[in-house]
Amino acid sequence: MEMRKLDHVGVVVDDLDEAAKLLEALGLVESERAEHDGLKLAFFTAGNAMVELIEPTDPEIRAQRLGDVRARIEHIAFEIGDLDGALSALGALGVEPNAPPRRLPDRSMFWTDPETSDGIMFQFVQRS
Repeated sequence: MEMRKLDHVGVVVDDLDEAAKLLEALGLVESERAEHDGLKLAFFTAGNAMVELIEPTDPEIRAQRLGDVRARIEHIAFEIGDLDGALSALGALGVEPNAPPRRLPDRSMFWTDPETSDGIMFQFVQRS
């Protein structure tokens, strides 16, 4: 499996705008913002990697992904060269995806089921 770099760390937060103020005060620069599937997302550049802030807007999703805390690291994402090869290599180790790969025009990705990856959710991203 070709690991290219640490792509980003995903952090679930209770208030995206408030969390963004702290990252900006630390010198990180917002590079992208989006909303979809009951989530507000913002990416901040930190050197050659990013921090992704994730605010669930749906109360049920918020309870599931955040619980009673204000913020928590949810996943660690790596950029890879071959998504299908990564799925095969990880599958041989018993690591399973938590859903089918998500394929977008500029990137494809999947997340691991933490139960099969030592309690840590990893995301693997192949950019076009």
